[in-house]
Amino acid sequence: VLAMTANAAATLVLARALHGAPSVGRLLSATGRSLAVAVPAGLAAFATRSARPLLPIPPLGTTLEALVELTLGGLAFLGVAAVGVRLFGGEELRGAAARLLRRVTRRREAP
Repeated sequence: VLAMTANAAATLVLARALHGAPSVGRLLSATGRSLAVAVPAGLAAFATRSARPLLPIPPLGTTLEALVELTLGGLAFLGVAAVGVRLFGGEELRGAAARLLRRVTRRREAP
């Protein structure tokens, strides 16, 4: 893993020198911001799976229980990721998230 990481970093440095690729600092900054969003969101989704036995939901059968776990985990991931994007996301990502939210919450006119 370390060798692959070092190779990728060396490739980025060489590409920057030869072709004017994005700066390594900006790439590392974007990587850090994405980790600041993805890690807590993933942990929140995992926590809902771990807390499933504590929820007051009766046994529903394996398929339905899996669907409930998927829904709860997805909602937890979405909620934490949305907050993370708002706090750590770049301007373009925040703008895309705002456009998506407007599209989803837009009210339809009556015919």
